[in-house]
Amino acid sequence: MRRASRRRVLVSTIPAVAATAGCLDSTVGDGRDDSTGTESTTIETTTDDAGNGDGDNDDADEGDGDASQYDVDGRSVELVSARTSRAIVTLLAGTHPSVSADADRQYVVVELDVSGEDAQAAAETACELRVDDDAIEPMSETVQPFTDGVHLAFALALDVDPGEVSLAWRGAAETLTFTLPASIAASLAAPPAFEVRSFDVPGTTDGDEVSVSFTVANVGESDGEFLAELGTRAVSDQGELRVEVPAGETKTVTRSVGLVPSAGEQTILLDWGSDSLERTVAAPTTTE
Repeated sequence: MRRASRRRVLVSTIPAVAATAGCLDSTVGDGRDDSTGTESTTIETTTDDAGNGDGDNDDADEGDGDASQYDVDGRSVELVSARTSRAIVTLLAGTHPSVSADADRQYVVVELDVSGEDAQAAAETACELRVDDDAIEPMSETVQPFTDGVHLAFALALDVDPGEVSLAWRGAAETLTFTLPASIAASLAAPPAFEVRSFDVPGTTDGDEVSVSFTVANVGESDGEFLAELGTRAVSDQGELRVEVPAGETKTVTRSVGLVPSAGEQTILLDWGSDSLERTVAAPTTTE
């Protein structure tokens, strides 16, 4: 792995965010990696406690300009946000949004603003997540929100306890290293963990929708967001829902699920990536 940065640049978010997360500050030396001849720049960032970037990153060291945006390989690269999650939404078969999760995995998701053509492909090739001495390549799946911005997800084991987490862009002549906030490392060391305790669907309904409920518990060490798909299997895409569940607490959620009109018996699916539950409801059918 390349050595850490050659100049120090501090990037802050808006004052309210900085007050929440605090500033990461360290001293780095000047020089060059003698083994590669490649210069490296470390950019230290602050975000809120959830690891989500917010606001304008314009509180930089004097003389460095917009420290959140740097040029590398003929592109401008800016780290917009970073967060941790137990599940992500990817495009199944390239078209259908699907919740992706693994019982033994957690994720770091970053958003970048990258100029030039084929920005997503360029970032997937150039970027790696550095967790202490380990370098992790991004997942190949397209990650929600499926916008023009660049979004990368990195899968990590649950049993990590990192001292520092950073995102590196490995350029041809220079490596940019965005040091992520300490809150990211803390969240990875004590992730949330979810258990679905119940999933209730009535056996019959007289209309084109049905009211369903489920109970989810967070048995992990930190607050987190439970991400799942909920809907009828009679359609190809089920809607996604997100539920914030504090550590040690349980929440019961009630939702109305639309049914395919006149399709008769339908299967209602609750899928949270690492597991799923199904229930059957009898709905009206069309008779000739």
